[in-house]
Amino acid sequence: MSHQRVPLVLPLSEVATAELPLVGGKAYALGVLAKAGFAVPEGFVLTTEALRSALNGVALANAARGMNAWRS
Repeated sequence: MSHQRVPLVLPLSEVATAELPLVGGKAYALGVLAKAGFAVPEGFVLTTEALRSALNGVALANAARGMNAWRS
């Protein structure tokens, strides 16, 4: 069984080929404009997977702090 890794960061030049839910509406629009030839500054986007990973990390850290407080 193969698992495809979801990118955490994408350059704006690759956003137009990404799925909308992965990058969000604003980043997707910038990617489409750039692909159509409009002047869009170089940049990058943090994907929704990056946000999800960060939030999961915060939740895990909070849970660990809670467990440490409980043990004290």
